[in-house]
Amino acid sequence: MSTHKKSETKKYIAVIDMGSNSFNLIIARRFGLSRPVIKRFNITVQLARYLNEENILLPEGIARCCKALKSMQEFISHFKDDIEVRANATYTIRSTVNKDQLLAEIAKVFPHKVNILTGEEEARTIFKGIALSNPITDDFIAVDIGGGSTEIILSRNLEPQYLTSKNLGCVSFTQKYFKDGAISKDLFDQAYEAACKIFNTELDNPTVRNYLGCKTAVGSSGTIKNTLLRVKTGLKEVEKRVTALLEKPETEKSIYNRELLVKLAEKVKVFSAKYNGQNYLNAQSLDDLLELILAHQNASQLVYHGFDASGRLVLVGGLAILKALFTVFRFEKLTYSESALREGVLYLDQDSNIFKQIRVLTVHNLRRKFQLENKQFNDFHRQALSIIKQDKYLQQNMSYQDVTNYCVFMLVGISINDDNFTQHSNYILKNTPLYGFNGEQIANIHKFADALVATSHDFAEPMHRLALLMELAYQFTFSSFYKLIKQNLLRVGFNYTDGIIDKLIINVADSVKNDNPYLEENFARLTKVLDKYNLAIEIKSL
Repeated sequence: MSTHKKSETKKYIAVIDMGSNSFNLIIARRFGLSRPVIKRFNITVQLARYLNEENILLPEGIARCCKALKSMQEFISHFKDDIEVRANATYTIRSTVNKDQLLAEIAKVFPHKVNILTGEEEARTIFKGIALSNPITDDFIAVDIGGGSTEIILSRNLEPQYLTSKNLGCVSFTQKYFKDGAISKDLFDQAYEAACKIFNTELDNPTVRNYLGCKTAVGSSGTIKNTLLRVKTGLKEVEKRVTALLEKPETEKSIYNRELLVKLAEKVKVFSAKYNGQNYLNAQSLDDLLELILAHQNASQLVYHGFDASGRLVLVGGLAILKALFTVFRFEKLTYSESALREGVLYLDQDSNIFKQIRVLTVHNLRRKFQLENKQFNDFHRQALSIIKQDKYLQQNMSYQDVTNYCVFMLVGISINDDNFTQHSNYILKNTPLYGFNGEQIANIHKFADALVATSHDFAEPMHRLALLMELAYQFTFSSFYKLIKQNLLRVGFNYTDGIIDKLIINVADSVKNDNPYLEENFARLTKVLDKYNLAIEIKSL
């Protein structure tokens, strides 16, 4: 084993999550209190498949585990001694009778300690990861459906009030109830009732009973991600795939079933009309999706829905557990968390208070990383605060901190190139983890980023109006307009139709028109911006 520098001085952190279905690796760089991820990949191991009835991990399972870790170590070794490795095993390895034999074999190919998390440690770490991207101070329930266990955490003010790990997961339930990929309503009902029975044991706890009917739940894991994605997209891709297969039948393939495809085509259209764009899951949307899934006879047919090979094998087992969670805990809405166990391990050494300020920290680190100078940023920020008052909705719904955040979001691309910098800002925002912001907030940030580079705009959409006002604030800050505005020699106004800006009005002192050689050039740049937003400009004397 190599000698390393003290972990706190190491530039990089590698986190390995040794799950029941796959091993996941993320590598992050220490950047102040932040941990920007620079690489992530996973290897499908399906460890739970190689546990026998006595919970002994079979030789093939041990070999697959070692092979995956050896591959990850080859990648980690490129960072030499400047990386701290945090490898964590969860339910399957935790429950393995011959774990000592497994760890001995691992040590031959992987020169780092493997930490086997207890169920409670796993739940606590998952919660820490979920808190990164879901800074919800109200009561909420966090759930994670793993391959062999399901974790449930009850939160108040971002502090876990109760946490537990139950011995059921999408892999173990699939093996028990859906052998060889078989799907039927009867099999699903058996799995669902078994999951309900396990979760119902938690209802004896008064803390748990206080959370029944909670409005908000946040989930992680592939089952929840894949399910919510299908609801959010309204199965549009499924509709395209099914339509194409009906038009050009692939009768030579054994899974081709025209009768099933015809049935799916009808049901998918109804589903799409009902749910397209819904960014959360509730009991009704889950039941409607289940009706579609349970129309299949085998997991192989779920290829019609776009699930990859490993995902479709364990999907139905995961859905039985998910439905049981809705039934027993009765939460109203479930959203998806991009961060969970791995991110929790990544930030394990951070004070818990950081999660209550993580949104501010995320924006601060963006500003620091992309070197937004204080003087220029503050001038732009003042202009943005002033000009956003011109939109009643934005003024009422955006806090001072919100305006600060969007100023940073707009300017991050300048550090790459100030020509067409909004293109760079768009790319950065789409490819940066925005910890502390929930799914809806991130969707709005992405709408704003898209509006900055769009060629047509819908001013009924607040993020499009915000993009316009921020671009105007930029023009008024980084030009000779700024000095003239401060000297009260130039004033900015707007004309409105139905409460929405349709014309920019600029009043300029006559004395300025001839004395400022850059004014015409500044007006040309401003007109170019307005043309993008299809707005007129009127210049008047002050």
